[in-house]
Amino acid sequence: MKYGLVLDGQIICDPVDYSYLKQVAANRGFNLPDDEGEVELSVAGRLLLVVPSEDVKPKAPGAVAYYAKLTNWQFDAGKLRRFVEHTRMSFDDAIADLRRYIADQQDSALSVIESGYTAQEVKTWAQQQAEAAMWVADNDADVPLISQLAQRRNIPVSAVVGRINAKVTAAATLTGVILGDAQAADDRISSIERDMPDDWFNQLQDISMHWRKSWPEQLIDI
Repeated sequence: MKYGLVLDGQIICDPVDYSYLKQVAANRGFNLPDDEGEVELSVAGRLLLVVPSEDVKPKAPGAVAYYAKLTNWQFDAGKLRRFVEHTRMSFDDAIADLRRYIADQQDSALSVIESGYTAQEVKTWAQQQAEAAMWVADNDADVPLISQLAQRRNIPVSAVVGRINAKVTAAATLTGVILGDAQAADDRISSIERDMPDDWFNQLQDISMHWRKSWPEQLIDI
């Protein structure tokens, strides 16, 4: 907790470490106690208050396209408060912010596909898929990775190939959903960027809220 100084209703020191606050108060003729906390002192008809600070951070009106700026400190309700004010971004900044927002959500969703697997295992997926395709085309094909997986698990190569193909299909389906919606959203953004309609800001907000279309349950909270 940081504290500031208010003298006769006017802020004379923004919230700082208490040790520095004591120096400022001493320069004004007030001796603060060693223990930090709220203080009220009166000297020669002057009233000095040591008051706590608080940042008031209301939620932005939308997920994208808003600048956040802190106001100056204000003496309000016995505290020094500063407020986060949100203002609309410029056209170019709003477009860029929405694209960043969608890219972040897209990447988070894509990472879900790999959840439950180690990074080293994920690195073998391309080889697993290639060997599975080779084996399906020719059961006598040399598939060293799949052969070892089957041997170590004491199951047939066909079973490993089936599991790999199921995993590949599931991952491809989810990837298609994610990338398809992201690309459709970018098509809309590009159209707005090109035409700059009067209601461009509202359209960008709509895209940010609705660009994901009927996503599977495992992706809903992304």
